[in-house]
Formats: sequence, structure tokens, C-alpha cells
Amino acid sequence: MAYKCPTYGGSYFIYLDTLIVDEGARGKGIGRMMMEHLYKLACEQMIYEIKLMTTKDRPAYQIYKHLGFQDMDKYVYMNCWGW
Repeated sequence: MAYKCPTYGGSYFIYLDTLIVDEGARGKGIGRMMMEHLYKLACEQMIYEIKLMTTKDRPAYQIYKHLGFQDMDKYVYMNCWGW
């Protein structure tokens, strides 16, 4: 589930609340395809930031880092221009 959230400056960012790939389907690029689709949708709407929360001990952390997300306090975030 992803949400379009307003900022104080009048722009928006996407907050990715939940992304789950079934355990039997992991390792096949499905999560990456979903993230790439979310990225495309965000950029089409001129939304240049995607935020999510994860912890460094979760397997997804390495996937997000590989996709260009960066640590920022509690968040791992991404700018659309950086993908």
C-alpha cells in the first residue's frame, strides 16, 4: 500500500507503507518490478521522493539499498532522479 502525501512546500511524496512478496515468489524480481512501477507512477505525477521505513536487519533493506534508497534517520528514502 502506498500513499500520496503532501509536504509543507506544496509538493508531494509517496509513502510506501507495505510491500510484501509471497515467500514462494521471492528471488524472482517481483518486488523490484513493483518498485520500478511505483517509481514510474511517481515520476509521471512529478513526485520526486519515495519514503518507506525498514530496519537494517530485514532482507528488504539490502534490496532498497540496491535500488538507490538512502538511510535518513528512521527512513530509507529515494529521489526519483536517483534511480
